[in-house]
Amino acid sequence: MLNTNNNSHKSNFINSLQSILGKENVFTDEENIRFFSSDVFREAKLASLVIRPENISQLSEALALASNNSMYVIPRGGGLSYTDGYLPIKDRSMIVDMQGINKIIEINEKDMFVIVESGCTWSELYEALKVKGLRTPYFGPLSGLNSTIGGAMSQNSIFFGSGLYGSAADQCIGLEVVLSDGKIIKTGS
Repeated sequence: MLNTNNNSHKSNFINSLQSILGKENVFTDEENIRFFSSDVFREAKLASLVIRPENISQLSEALALASNNSMYVIPRGGGLSYTDGYLPIKDRSMIVDMQGINKIIEINEKDMFVIVESGCTWSELYEALKVKGLRTPYFGPLSGLNSTIGGAMSQNSIFFGSGLYGSAADQCIGLEVVLSDGKIIKTGS
């Protein structure tokens, strides 16, 4: 479904993505593209393709390749935003399903912080903290515990815990961000 006049270029681009991510993590079929190109209530223009990286290195390489091929890149978390924030509006759009980058990297009980990947769900983090008798001050958006932490951060989500502790983004002390050209930057603490 990649919209290009040059089939050879299209094939090379998809083959390059598959070599970075594995064939199982590059979706070009209409069924998957239609699913990932819709929000809870709405559909928009269909993306050209969908990728699901499994780590930051894969994401960085895939985004650099997409940038070099003039693709619009759209990150997608759990798909429960209600805001159309990840719906494609332009041709040559590539949706990045962030649910493959979903690990809880650290729970630091002494200094009271966690490090998670953006595709980690609020439910996964809640359950991991619950066994330690802990929870985050903000602990999930209106769309539910199966929403991703990265999705809530990207939307500056408010809901569970916001009355006392502020938005999801207010709880964040640092980010590792992969830019559209594949460069990785770190912010905050």
